[in-house]
Amino acid sequence: TLSKNGSVSGICSRCFGKFKSTIYMPKTFTLAATNYVYDGKVKAPAVTVKDSAGNTLKNGTDYTVTYSGGRKSIGKYNVTVTFKGNYSGTKQLSFTISTKAPAKVTATQSTSAIKLSWPKVSGATGYRIFYKSGSQWKTALNATTATSHTFKNLKAGTKYVFAVRPYVNVGGNTIWSPYT
Repeated sequence: TLSKNGSVSGICSRCFGKFKSTIYMPKTFTLAATNYVYDGKVKAPAVTVKDSAGNTLKNGTDYTVTYSGGRKSIGKYNVTVTFKGNYSGTKQLSFTISTKAPAKVTATQSTSAIKLSWPKVSGATGYRIFYKSGSQWKTALNATTATSHTFKNLKAGTKYVFAVRPYVNVGGNTIWSPYT
């Protein structure tokens, strides 16, 4: 099962000796990719399953993989791993398809303000803007649907780094895109 190791035991038909071997439980489940950027093509990331001893299980022999429908539009999609043969149980994995990042962000500086502008990202619900003036990123603007924002009253002589990240709200999920 997915929660504990199993075993196979029996008696040899030739020597009548007893034997017992362990069937190690499936432990790690990996998708080849968990985040894709929309390109209009169907996605089906490969699945790798390893048991608790580190051995790789075989797709088709030890388990089968099924994917939710669609898988080419922006959204979140499920992958179901169903075990068979010496194994039992199912495991749900998921991956997302997001919008593209803005092609570029332009910064225009005045003496006390910086205006950021970026091209509209097709399919984006909105944008979140982050900044850092040291080593730690902070949220500068939680959500905007505009494609520009002006930051005022900035500290003179301070280097600011900004990042714009589009997002899409689909089916109750927020799908985050790459940063620019």
